[in-house]
Amino acid sequence: MIGFSKGSLFEAFMNCTLVFGLLPNNSLEVIGVGWFLGTVFLFYMLFPFFVFFNE
Repeated sequence: MIGFSKGSLFEAFMNCTLVFGLLPNNSLEVIGVGWFLGTVFLFYMLFPFFVFFNE
């Protein structure tokens, strides 16, 4: 039987939601430009909050 730790489940969740850039020392080995996709997704996710709080 395969055992899952909290850390591996947390990493899987972060990778599926593309916010893995928030993890310290995280290396995404699936695709080479994964760091860029996570950064862009995080920017698009936080941009409305920046605009709202800037007004």
